[in-house]
Amino acid sequence: MPLTDAAVDRVLLVHALENSTDPVGLLREAWRVLAGGGRLLAVVPNRRGLWARMDTTPFGHGWPYSRSQLTHLLRETWFTPTGWGEALYVPPISRGWFLRSAVAWERAGSTISAPFAGVHIVEATKQVYRAIPARRERRRFVRALQPVLVPSPGAAALSPFGEGREELGSGGINAATARR
Repeated sequence: MPLTDAAVDRVLLVHALENSTDPVGLLREAWRVLAGGGRLLAVVPNRRGLWARMDTTPFGHGWPYSRSQLTHLLRETWFTPTGWGEALYVPPISRGWFLRSAVAWERAGSTISAPFAGVHIVEATKQVYRAIPARRERRRFVRALQPVLVPSPGAAALSPFGEGREELGSGGINAATARR
C-alpha cells in the first residue's frame, strides 16, 4: 500500500482475504500501516456456511475460512483477535416469499449462535509490546554429587566384549589350564 508505517487507525477488509493470493502478505501489510493499538475489521466467508458453497453468491469464490483457520492466520501475522461475530444466517435463496423471512432467520441464527453463518466478522488489534530488557542471572553453584554406583574391580571379568573373560569348561576347570 502506498502508505507510510503506522499511518492509519482502522483497516477494513471485505472480500479481501478470500480473494488474496497471499493472505499472510496482505495481513502483514495491513499490520505495517496500522498505528500501535490500531484495529482491523475483516469480513471473511465461513467454510461451513451455505454462502461459500454456492457460486452465485459473492462469497462463493475464493478461499473460505473456519474460525480456527482465521485465528491461526491472524496470530501468525501479529494480530490479536478481540471480537467475533457472524452474519448471513439466511440461506442464499432469491425467492420473494423466502426473503421476507430473512429477519427471522438472522434473529434465530444469532440467538442460538448457529455454526452455519455465511460470514465471520472478526475484529483484531495490532499489539505492540515494549521490549523488556534482559537481566543477568546470578549463578548459583550446585555441590558436586557423589556417584551412586561405583564400578567394582571384578567387573572386567564379566565384560560383554570378551576382554579378560575366562571360559569355563566342564567341571568348573578353566579351559586354559585344561590344555596344559
